Amino acid sequence: MIKKVILKNWRSHENTELEFSEGTNVLVGRMGSGKSSVLNAICFAFFGTFPELQSRKIKLDDIIMKKPKRKDEAFVSVEFNIGEDVWSVSRKIIREKGTYAELRKNGMLIEAPQSTRVTEAVENILKMNYELFIRAIYSEQNAIDMFLTLPKNQRREKIDELLKLDKFETARTSCLNIQKRLKVMLEEKKKTYEMLYANYDENKINSLKKENEEYENFIKNSKNELEKILSEMKKISDEANKLKIIEKNIISLEEKYKNILKQIEITNSDILKLKTKIKEISLNEIEEKLKFIKNEKNQLENQKNVLKNSIEDEQRKLDVLKRSLAKQENIFAELKQKMEEKKKYTDYLKVNNPTNINAEYIVKNDKILKIKLEISKLKSEIEQLKEIIKNLKNAKVQCPVCESPLSEKHKLEIQEKREKEIEEKNKLILENENKLKIYLSELESLEKIKNEVNLIKNKLDELSGIENKYENVFIDIENLNEKIKNLESSIKEKKLNFEVLEEQIKQKIEEIFNLSQKLESFNQLAEKENYKNNLNDSKLQIEKEIQNLKNVFDKNLLEFYENKLREYSKKSGELDTKINFYMKLINENKNRINELEKNKEIILKLENEIKKIEVGILKIEVLESSLKKVQSALRETFVKNINSVMSILWPYLYPYKDFFNARLRIDDNDYILELEDNNGWIQVDGIASGGERAIACLVVRMAFAYALAPGLNCLVLDEPTHNLDVNAINELSNVLHDRISEFIEQVFVITHEQALENAATGYLYRFERNKAENEPTKVEIVE
Repeated sequence: MIKKVILKNWRSHENTELEFSEGTNVLVGRMGSGKSSVLNAICFAFFGTFPELQSRKIKLDDIIMKKPKRKDEAFVSVEFNIGEDVWSVSRKIIREKGTYAELRKNGMLIEAPQSTRVTEAVENILKMNYELFIRAIYSEQNAIDMFLTLPKNQRREKIDELLKLDKFETARTSCLNIQKRLKVMLEEKKKTYEMLYANYDENKINSLKKENEEYENFIKNSKNELEKILSEMKKISDEANKLKIIEKNIISLEEKYKNILKQIEITNSDILKLKTKIKEISLNEIEEKLKFIKNEKNQLENQKNVLKNSIEDEQRKLDVLKRSLAKQENIFAELKQKMEEKKKYTDYLKVNNPTNINAEYIVKNDKILKIKLEISKLKSEIEQLKEIIKNLKNAKVQCPVCESPLSEKHKLEIQEKREKEIEEKNKLILENENKLKIYLSELESLEKIKNEVNLIKNKLDELSGIENKYENVFIDIENLNEKIKNLESSIKEKKLNFEVLEEQIKQKIEEIFNLSQKLESFNQLAEKENYKNNLNDSKLQIEKEIQNLKNVFDKNLLEFYENKLREYSKKSGELDTKINFYMKLINENKNRINELEKNKEIILKLENEIKKIEVGILKIEVLESSLKKVQSALRETFVKNINSVMSILWPYLYPYKDFFNARLRIDDNDYILELEDNNGWIQVDGIASGGERAIACLVVRMAFAYALAPGLNCLVLDEPTHNLDVNAINELSNVLHDRISEFIEQVFVITHEQALENAATGYLYRFERNKAENEPTKVEIVE
């Protein structure tokens, strides 16, 4: 039983809390007031969806309140009892992020936060899923008599869907489709079988195998012959290779001999050139002269290094002086700026004399004080005049001179006079306040000037003696410039001397290089003569080796071997070509044999598959027939069970004696609702009154709930009065109030009919909402 429902930001519900009890709970209100939203919320809490959401008429984010103020999340919670346990399931929808769900038992968390896991847990507890809930428990809006208003074929489909008998129809259709596909498959396999069997020949396999045996014997004999030829070719090839190596060595030595002759010729030419180059001077003369010039070069380099050190030393001194000069120049610039500031401050004080400023400040202050006193005095006088006017309004006011009572005319004249005086004094106050603003502004300006004068006087005190410092720094800069000039002149002179020394050293290096070249020529001459002697020795050695090789080389024998190899190579090539040809024939025959043997396997496999498909078709025919029989039997069993329940419910729910029973009957695969009277069974459709129809349909609904959902003793009727007249509505109200609770523990009625308010035995809620102003739903409990 559902105990409590809480809605927050759910559609039009901003913050709604509803309690429910056993019996009939009624939710009444105008269209769009938010009644059906409560049932949708209960369905969503249990199963994470409801019909509009399931059919995608709305999106998940559409559930969250948008008007009058857009919210970011919606919340629903349902508390219900199963036996002694109190369960609560709640779900939160977060805009553009999805849902959060949780299930609690007696306050303890059982499952969270995944929506699907919470739904599975709720289904296990209720022993019911979403489809069963909306079909057996929940009567859609204005659809209590849907059973009677549906056409015959649709009525059967709807009830079969409710009983899940449509799955048998689906299964039968699948069987027929499978049977059709199997028959097509059977025909295709039979065609393939006949084509393969027509092309299959067992004798062809034996013929191909015999051919391969003959080819293999030929290949074996050819390979033996080829092996003998290759062995003989190897022996001849080895002997020919030996002669070729000797021939190659002779050619190589002859080429080497030619190169040596060429090297001897080049070396003789080089020796002649070197002798011509050094014929004017001896080796001792070159060595003595080279030693003397090197000594002179070393002396010049020592002088150069001494001069370099002196230049670097003076350069460092020059850098120090320049840094000192830059520092003094910065100080000089700062002092010059401060002197300019001192002049500016002095000129300012000449214009703004401190004594005059102080005197003017005192004068302004006195004027402000006088004006403030004058304003205060005028305000006091105004208060006195106001008091006089107040006293004049008193009827007992007397003349202050004669103490006789004042007449009304006299009082009025005095009052007007005093009010005129107040007006004049207010004008004076306004004039004085304007003057006061001007003086205060002038005083503020004098205050700023006064503060600025004091600040400048302090700065002038800080700048005292600045002229002496300026003069001293100027003298220091003059001295530094003189020192820098002398050092730069000295450095310049020494750099010129340094360049002269570098030029002299460069000349000495060139002389040393020329003498070294001549000395190198003497060394090269000795090396060339030694190299020439070695070449002559090599020449004689190669001549001897060439002669020895020519003594053992036989060119005619080499040509004999090469001719023989060409003859054997041609014969081996022919044998190899024949072997490859017959091997190719063998492989082709093997492929053909494999293809024929595979066809044999395919033929056997097809025979087996054809038999299996034929058996399968027979089994599916039997299954389809069985499904039809089971579907019919289940439909009859269901109707029998429904009728047994309806026969018990009808007398309790129907208050009259003209009809004493109700039943469902299957006729031409359609469901027909009938009532029994003294003359037998008659169809409800087209004969029964609106009230009789409503009660009959209600009995069918209750019977369905009993048969399909015994675990949840609950019934939901959304706008059940559609197409019912006033009498039928009153009759339905009486049934819901007086008799239905004996069979259904809890009923929810959603209605706009105030007549159904009388049906409430549990809670009665009235829903209101100003849709024109986009106001949220307001819920009032009716006692």
